[in-house]
Amino acid sequence: MFYLIFLVLLGAAGHVFAKIATFTLKSFADMFKNPYVFFAVFCYGLSFILWIMFLKNRTLSQTVPLNSLTYVAVALLSYFIFKERLNISQYIGILVIMLGVYMLER
Repeated sequence: MFYLIFLVLLGAAGHVFAKIATFTLKSFADMFKNPYVFFAVFCYGLSFILWIMFLKNRTLSQTVPLNSLTYVAVALLSYFIFKERLNISQYIGILVIMLGVYMLER
């Protein structure tokens, strides 16, 4: 379970770094000079490599839906880091994802 949480947080960190990178991008070429773009790519890449290892001894149909926890992590990180407000639909979506993950892991 710790491995899954690490994968989810690593993927969510990639999304957060990508968003932070957008604050200073003025052109396509700026992406190659922005350290946050590199942090995002690193997080995505490492997450992908570790995800392959996570899939190795698990069924695909039960494992891939666990990746939806990344949506929950991104929503919560956006709330705390970027001060984005979550609406009722997002809260319900988070609860549905959490319920789905719970049902898969039973």
